[in-house]
Amino acid sequence: MNVGIISSREHIKFAQIMLLSLVENCSEFIDLYLFHTDLKETEYNVLAVDKAKIKVHAIKVDALLFDGIKVKGHFGLYSYFRLLAPYILPKELERILWLDTDLIICKDLAEYYYSDFHQACLIASPSYMSIGGGGLCRELIDKYHVGEGYTYFNAGVLIMNLPEMRKTNSLEAILKMVYDDRLLLEYIDQDVLNIFYWNRCKLTSQYLYNFAPKDACVDRNINAKSIENAYIIHYCGALKPSDGRYRELGFSQFWKYAKRIDYKAYLRVSAWHAFYVVGRKIKGLTKGKKREE
Repeated sequence: MNVGIISSREHIKFAQIMLLSLVENCSEFIDLYLFHTDLKETEYNVLAVDKAKIKVHAIKVDALLFDGIKVKGHFGLYSYFRLLAPYILPKELERILWLDTDLIICKDLAEYYYSDFHQACLIASPSYMSIGGGGLCRELIDKYHVGEGYTYFNAGVLIMNLPEMRKTNSLEAILKMVYDDRLLLEYIDQDVLNIFYWNRCKLTSQYLYNFAPKDACVDRNINAKSIENAYIIHYCGALKPSDGRYRELGFSQFWKYAKRIDYKAYLRVSAWHAFYVVGRKIKGLTKGKKREE
């Protein structure tokens, strides 16, 4: 199984945690393609969490390709590197499972990985924004003639049909869009992928392959019962379970693996999380009593 990720020193521990969950739930040997800018071999070798089941292939990316591009919020410039995958990965690769590092893999992905593309360039899951008709801004939809009623997909979990993507678009065209429309790309590389592949993406269940706990507030299908069926949990958003203030679903699933990477952090965050949850409950009860009065 070919798996692609992007990481930096800041996020290497998240990558370790995600890969530990992947390796322990995967029946396939994993060839990991790591995109980075300046990691040393001693730094990225920690990603070989089980050398009998995973091999790391480090690919250094020239960050100057996106020189002058600024991103806002919790997004990182490195996210744009995902757009380079079809053009800088080895030409003999035909498919790759591209994963964000803020994921936990709960079940074997082998069957999903070998899904039939049916001539699609990508396999992905709908984003929660599609529920309310959100996604690309009107200027981008009109400029690039994106079809009305398209489904905006999340780029955190992608199966890439690399030969088809190379045939469909050029790296030059993608980089031109990144620069020309940088002020309109609210969700940066995810917007770019949706523009180029809105009609060449095969959609799969977000509840199975891109379960986002934070979306429970807008989607009633996301709850403590449905998370049990998820193959992939995606902790998208700025707040992660590594923060004690995290209050969404999936806290225990994350720390099942994370505590094996950093047990001291587990003890610290778990204590703070328990205190935070109790505090919120007390606050909620207090508000309820005031309303009754």
